[in-house]
Amino acid sequence: MRGKAPNYFVFSKLFYFWYTHKVPLRLKLCQKLYDFILWLSPIIGRFPKSQRHLIGTQLNKLCFNLLELIIKANQALGQKRQALQAQISQKMDCLRLTIRLAKDLRLMSIKQYTQAAERINEMGRMFQSWRKSRINK
Repeated sequence: MRGKAPNYFVFSKLFYFWYTHKVPLRLKLCQKLYDFILWLSPIIGRFPKSQRHLIGTQLNKLCFNLLELIIKANQALGQKRQALQAQISQKMDCLRLTIRLAKDLRLMSIKQYTQAAERINEMGRMFQSWRKSRINK
């Protein structure tokens, strides 16, 4: 049963963030990222202890930072929105590389890596279409 117990700290932090920021549920990118965090948390919990604190913490930080940036960019206007969207793009690239590193270090199975890559790519496509639609307005 080792590693099967949910990480209540991560879930409580996520719920608190979600509740206090009143995330608009109509923003599908937020929902996809939220689902990705819920999917990724148990996988991080199964990392070896030494890697859980290095790579697991980095993955959690990247996901929560992305969620926060998406919320801020959705509420911002003009140049500030474009700057936040550039940061979102950079964070997504970092997330892709960190997931790839976890796979290369054999912390994730190939199946888990492909699922993560598909989810991140889907979020990337949604983000790019959101970015283009905001530029055209």
